[in-house]
Amino acid sequence: MESLNQLSINEFKSLVKILIKEALFELQQTNTGSTEKDNKFLTMNEAASLLGLVPVTIYKKVTAGELPAFKRGKRLYFEKETLLKYIQDNQKPILKK
Repeated sequence: MESLNQLSINEFKSLVKILIKEALFELQQTNTGSTEKDNKFLTMNEAASLLGLVPVTIYKKVTAGELPAFKRGKRLYFEKETLLKYIQDNQKPILKK
């Protein structure tokens, strides 16, 4: 197992940023009283918060077919589990072997 002292400064900063975003998202979900059942589909802003992206980038990814979304009227909705899988599939390793 890699130790933290083997991380570069940039790798450490990236790791901290990811952990903070995840913690903030969990805190936001706790504060709104949402449960997993209530949160199957996310709005654009919720998806942006989860992915750590701005809505414009998400629109581009949806248009390019990189990110699946559902449209109802003029609004886009995202399945939470699909976004979590997208994060897992597109993560880059930050620890060197």
